Amino acid sequence: CIDVDATLRVYLGQYRELDRTGQRALADSYVIPISRIAFDIRRQGLRVNTDELGKATERIGADLLELRAKLPDWGGTRSEGQHAKVHEHLYERLKLPVKRNRDSGRPTADSAALEDLLGDLNANGKNVSHLADDEIYGAEDFIRLMLGLRGKSKLYGYFKAYQLNRTGVLHPEANPVGTSTLRWTFQDPNCQQVPDCKCPERCYGSNPECRGARYVFVPDAPDWEIMCVDLKQAEVIGMLWCAEQWTILKRILFPDPVTGKRLD
Repeated sequence: CIDVDATLRVYLGQYRELDRTGQRALADSYVIPISRIAFDIRRQGLRVNTDELGKATERIGADLLELRAKLPDWGGTRSEGQHAKVHEHLYERLKLPVKRNRDSGRPTADSAALEDLLGDLNANGKNVSHLADDEIYGAEDFIRLMLGLRGKSKLYGYFKAYQLNRTGVLHPEANPVGTSTLRWTFQDPNCQQVPDCKCPERCYGSNPECRGARYVFVPDAPDWEIMCVDLKQAEVIGMLWCAEQWTILKRILFPDPVTGKRLD
């Protein structure tokens, strides 16, 4: 009863504040309805084909071993988790500009830092002018390898955890405002990180060379189908909608009837 009372008081207080700031309509027309959808996603869950999940996990594990073999020979086990070795390779051996954690100020080679380093190398500025062309290409290959390895390693960890779920249903936590651009995020598990099939025709795991794995998720009913929808330039489209720039919006959303191209 205390929890319910506290929740009600917070709810009413938030509504009073929304009224005061003029944001009540946004909460009523967007935040609350979409939050109900997020709650339903968490409650109802996402079904998985446990047999295909096992096969996909084995394939991802094999890919990991193959990719790790391409890492420099640091001694001992080659792994993307050896952060000290990665720092040494990037900042001491290659002498790339050191990227630091915003909070601690310590050198970091997290995903954001690696992306920044790729930008430095592509720009070929003064901070990488000491590198020969072959060293730049080698640094780029190493960074891309690290990014791919970390993504694959995280996915493998997720899939191993999925296998422990004997119900065949996962319950991801959906956050409709998980980013500053109001894109959805998922965690526990992050099912958005599972790569999709890139084969000319969807193979559903039958192609041993396929690196996709979304086929492990299955619809709730036999006559249903899971669809993948991604709106390119979603933030720009949202701003154009709010600004009521209908002409430009149409040029972005709908292709030219003659050329078939959209405005970029």
